[in-house]
Amino acid sequence: MRLAPILTIGLFAVLSYACSSPSDPETQISEAVASMQLALEEGKNAAFSEHLADSFLGGHKGQRNIDKDEVRKILAGYFLRYRNINVAIPALAVEVDAYEPALATTRGTAALSGGNARLPEAARLYQFNGQWRLLDGRWQLIQFSWE
Repeated sequence: MRLAPILTIGLFAVLSYACSSPSDPETQISEAVASMQLALEEGKNAAFSEHLADSFLGGHKGQRNIDKDEVRKILAGYFLRYRNINVAIPALAVEVDAYEPALATTRGTAALSGGNARLPEAARLYQFNGQWRLLDGRWQLIQFSWE
């Protein structure tokens, strides 16, 4: 089963984060992204949304018109439509702002697929950019765009 290795890696990342001492911002953000990836694959809307700041805005490149509540609604629709969702992020770049260490940027490529059987019914490749802020001791996604 293809999903088992992904779930194992995601679970390992979450458990290692929970059992370790505080790490550098790049590692914390990478682990947050892995947690979000796992939440998507498991259909856990709340687990995904907990990484979004209350002031979150996202959308296609050049448009930021989707807020946190809208993300929850969109995900609920995807989770109803597709029983199996797979996410692959082969390379993630995390860069902490040199002048404001409570801000960071992520860039990468994500392959998403969804379906109700073994073979995906839909699949797309996205380039994405995210902006993160350290809020109350946790890194939260404040802006996200994709193309």
